[in-house]
Amino acid sequence: MGRDETPITLAGRTIGIGLCVPGLLVGSVTDGGIAPIVVAAATAAVVGVPAAQAEWRVPAARPGMAEAAAGTARLAGILLVAATAAPLVRAAGAVGALGCAVGWIAAVALASRARAAWWIAVALLAVAAGRAAFGAASAPGVTLLAPQWESWSSWLGPAIVAGVLAGGAGLGPWTIGPARVPGHDETPWAVGGAAMLLATLWVVQAGARFEATLGITLADPGRDALLAGAALLGAALVVGPRAVPTRSGAILLRAAAGAAATLWLAGPGLGAIPLVLRGVVPCLAALGVAYAAWGIGAPQRRSRPGWSALAPWVGSTAVIAAVLGRPPAMPGSLAAGAAGGLLLAVGFWIVATRVVLAARESA
Repeated sequence: MGRDETPITLAGRTIGIGLCVPGLLVGSVTDGGIAPIVVAAATAAVVGVPAAQAEWRVPAARPGMAEAAAGTARLAGILLVAATAAPLVRAAGAVGALGCAVGWIAAVALASRARAAWWIAVALLAVAAGRAAFGAASAPGVTLLAPQWESWSSWLGPAIVAGVLAGGAGLGPWTIGPARVPGHDETPWAVGGAAMLLATLWVVQAGARFEATLGITLADPGRDALLAGAALLGAALVVGPRAVPTRSGAILLRAAAGAAATLWLAGPGLGAIPLVLRGVVPCLAALGVAYAAWGIGAPQRRSRPGWSALAPWVGSTAVIAAVLGRPPAMPGSLAAGAAGGLLLAVGFWIVATRVVLAARESA
C-alpha cells in the first residue's frame, strides 16, 4: 500500500467492523436509555480509539507472534460478524441461508473496493439518521431515552465493551487491514465515530418505536436491514487482508469460513449467540489489544510511557473486567453449548495451525 492512500479509502477499508459493534448494545436501551451510549462514547474517545491507534502503530514482531495476533483478531472479527448476522439468517429461513451465502460472496467483491465500502457505510448512516428523525418526529415522546443511571449494573458492562471495541481495536482492522500511513491517525476516529453515531441513531429509533407502540416490542425490519448492511461491511474486512497482495483462494476460504460460522450460529449454535457476542468476542479482542500494548509499550518503556502505551492495557483490562463482572448467559441447552464449543474449537485450531506454519516458514 502506497502513501497515496486517502483517508476515505483507509476508512472504507476499516469502517465496516465498527458498524457491527453497536450490535453489542442492542437491548441495553430498555435498561438504561441513553446512558449506555454516553458511557460507550466516552470510553471510545478516551480508551477505544487510542487503543486502536496503538494497535495500528505496533512494530513488527516475530512471525509466530504476529500471526497469532492477526489470527486472533480475525477470529474475533469473524465471530462478531457471524453473531450479528445469524439471527437475521435464522428469521428469514431458507431465504436467509441463501442471503448468507450471497452476502459473503459480495464481501469478497467488496474487499478490494474500499471507496465503495465507504459510500455504503455513509448510506447506512444516512438511512439510520432518516429513520431516527422520522421516528422522533412522529412519536408522542421519547421518554425511553431518559438516562437510567440507577440501573447501571445491567448495561455498564456492554457499554464499556462496545466503547473499547468501537474503534476496531482487537477486531482485525489494524493487524490484518491497511498498513499505517503517516499522517492518517484520524482513521480510527472515523471508525469509532461511525460506530457511536449508528448506536445513537438506533437508540433514538428504538425509543420512538417504544413510545409509538405503547411499550409493545415489535419486529423492526428497518433495523434488521441496517444490521445486515453492517455485517456485509464487516465481512468485507475480515476476508482480507488487503494491505498486501493475497491469494484469491485464501480470501475465498475465509469467506467460506465466515459463511459456515454464520449458518452454524443460525442453526445448531443459535443458543450460544449471547455467549459468543458478549463473552467470546470481547475476550478475543482483549487478547489482541493486550498484544498491541505489549508490542508498543516495549520501546516507550525506555523513555517516558505515554497514554498511547497505557491505553491498550487499560482497554484490555476494562473489557475483561466487564465480561467477568457480568458474565453472559450460558447456552440454554446442551446441544447449543456443544455447537458453540465446536465452533470455537475449530476457530482456535485454524489460528494455531497458521501460527505453527508461520513459525516454520521463518525458521
